[in-house]
Amino acid sequence: EMAEIHRNGGSIEKAFKEYEQPWHINCFENVRFWLYENSPDTKIQLGGVCDPNRFLALTAAVVDQFIENLLGVNAEPDDRRLMTRPPAQLFRDFAPGGGLCVILLTALRYKREQEARAGGEFDLEAELLRRGRAAA
Repeated sequence: EMAEIHRNGGSIEKAFKEYEQPWHINCFENVRFWLYENSPDTKIQLGGVCDPNRFLALTAAVVDQFIENLLGVNAEPDDRRLMTRPPAQLFRDFAPGGGLCVILLTALRYKREQEARAGGEFDLEAELLRRGRAAA
């Protein structure tokens, strides 16, 4: 079960329950195929993952939470001025080439770049959560 994450140290918690639901995880099938077609490295990157759709759902949940922590309603006013929070609908746009595809493509590309720099594994989820908490 995916962990609950605190939003900006406040009492409001965002549970990843929706991202854990089988119907929601199945929605990532089109996203996964699009990623495979448009980024050959993604197929290699997800090759060792036992359930790629669940992995993509978790990654989307963590990126969504990171954006909420940094730019959401409860974020520090100075942080919110950095940029506008992307619309939440982007995380529900499962169409090939849609918002979620682009978000995940960017997140996975960032993960690959960090792994190349570090010469090994890079935990994108842990890094985003760490940075999100630091911003809180």
